[in-house]
Amino acid sequence: MSKNVLVTMKSDKDLRRIIQDRLGGRAGVIYLEDLAAADREETFKSADVLMFFRLLEEIAPREIALLENLSLLQSVPAGVETLPFKDLPSKMTICANAGAWSAPLAEYIVGLMIALNRELVAHRRKLARGEYDRVNSRYLRGRVLGIVGFGGIGLAAARLVRPMGLRIMALNSRGRTDEAVEFIGTLADLDHLLQLADVVLLAAPLTKRTRGLIGARELNLMKDDAILINVARGAIVDEDALYEHLKTHPDFKFGADVWWREPLTGSEFSLKHPLFDFPNVLGTPHNADHVEGMQSEATAAAAENVGDFLEGRPIRGVVDRSDYL
Repeated sequence: MSKNVLVTMKSDKDLRRIIQDRLGGRAGVIYLEDLAAADREETFKSADVLMFFRLLEEIAPREIALLENLSLLQSVPAGVETLPFKDLPSKMTICANAGAWSAPLAEYIVGLMIALNRELVAHRRKLARGEYDRVNSRYLRGRVLGIVGFGGIGLAAARLVRPMGLRIMALNSRGRTDEAVEFIGTLADLDHLLQLADVVLLAAPLTKRTRGLIGARELNLMKDDAILINVARGAIVDEDALYEHLKTHPDFKFGADVWWREPLTGSEFSLKHPLFDFPNVLGTPHNADHVEGMQSEATAAAAENVGDFLEGRPIRGVVDRSDYL
């Protein structure tokens, strides 16, 4: 019997073509936006797979209970921390879109790392004031990049910076990798990584273990002139502790594409402290992976994962619920 894939995100004709091509007739595809209100309940109950972008914005809270027969819940974004895990049926498999957004993020990470290391903003401010200060810059070659979260994004970043001569230390959930690195460990080795790294990249999912992972203690373990880059989620870093650390460590640098309060977290963008008063802070509005064609690539990757699931092949990004409950 043919399976039913319900797509709850808004999908234009190009995205629909991508989904249809990747599923290759292995399932019937239904788009929620095409349904009459009277047909929604039965469609939810009969769906085998659901693909979403922001689930709680696409379906009503009361409709969560209608997903009891769902076998797979497939995210198009890489992060799934906003899902209502306690309300989702325990038997369904949940997949994040692991690695699908990694290429543009890796490019962004390299750009941010170079800009912070060479203090480009500080130099621009000096030039604007008429100061022509030809001080030496720090060379990244031979320095240590410590990656917290060695999944798709961390791996892509490591491969991009390796030709620059950086040495790679990494942490993941298994403490193992096939990638050539100088050190691989788990979060139990965080202190070791923080003490040795010149650049620390946060690329781990936001879970109950990583929320508030980088606080005052962890920041003080880092080198005084270290660079901290966060492309994961704002809540992994303690906002108050970061501000105090920047005040007392003028050579410390911070760059981020993610924030504590932003539309993704259900609020307007705001900061508790004037972080951007520091010339050694750079940031962007959570758009590091918003590049031309990326939505299509990510949708294709999610649809391919659905196709693999339907055919009983190995799938990517299976979520461990215990990380969130």
